[in-house]
Amino acid sequence: MLTESSPLAPSSPSFGAATGIPFYAKDTHKFYSRRRKERQLQCIMFFTILATFIMALVITISYTIYNPLRSANDIDSKKDDMVTNSTPVNNIIPSSVAEDSISNEVETMHVPQTVLLSKKDSPQLTSKTAQTFINNNLDENELQKAIIAGKEAIRARQLADAQSDTLPPHSPSFLHQYAVNTNELSDEIAMVGVAEIAATKEIENERNSSGKPSSFGNFIKNEWISDNICMNEISKCEDLNGEYRTIDGSCNNPKNLGMAFTPFSRLLQPDYSNGIDSPRTSKLGSKLPSARKISYMVN
Repeated sequence: MLTESSPLAPSSPSFGAATGIPFYAKDTHKFYSRRRKERQLQCIMFFTILATFIMALVITISYTIYNPLRSANDIDSKKDDMVTNSTPVNNIIPSSVAEDSISNEVETMHVPQTVLLSKKDSPQLTSKTAQTFINNNLDENELQKAIIAGKEAIRARQLADAQSDTLPPHSPSFLHQYAVNTNELSDEIAMVGVAEIAATKEIENERNSSGKPSSFGNFIKNEWISDNICMNEISKCEDLNGEYRTIDGSCNNPKNLGMAFTPFSRLLQPDYSNGIDSPRTSKLGSKLPSARKISYMVN
């Protein structure tokens, strides 16, 4: 009987025996071929399980990112909510601001966190001086027209967003839009910006046509947006030496610079051709050349 201890060949023949003829024990290769087949089967099973796991992982990630039905439904439902529930105009601009009590509100108002009209040479106003500045420059008629212009701008923007075509699934633009999708609070703040720009243009156009001086530097009562947005003062951080950064950027530095929903810190004052939102132009009033084109030609 052959076992693991069976020699492959018997001991050397005695002196004088015939030489040159190999003599081996029979059927010893069966044991080694069986072990080899077992190892091959184990390797095949291992790589099969590993390949199945990798394929399942890739399919799961691809379905999560590139699912056109779920992504399109999310965007379509978001558009519908913008018109119906998500961002109602009355919640952004309360009707009480446009009522007859608007003059009384202006008299008792304080300097808000959000500035309706701003310019690079506008003075830094305290609460008392700002109240006097508003009372002397913005009358009730101007405020009512500004509120109406803001509401109309919001309605037009919501209607345009609701009627816009959905981007083709799996297209680069669609994937980019899905990757930078914002939350409801950011959408409301964006709508407030649309209303403020429209209100500012309405007041400035009215003053230009009537020959009145510009109203840049005025404030409007902070009822267009929550007081918790764009706060200048933030509670002090207890631990500035944390191991990880916060998701909203708070307490990443002593002054909370770069925190979400806080005012931008500008290195340079804003510069617009019309003082509100138009891109900067040359001294002659013509459009500036493309910065990308100049960089391409220079380099």
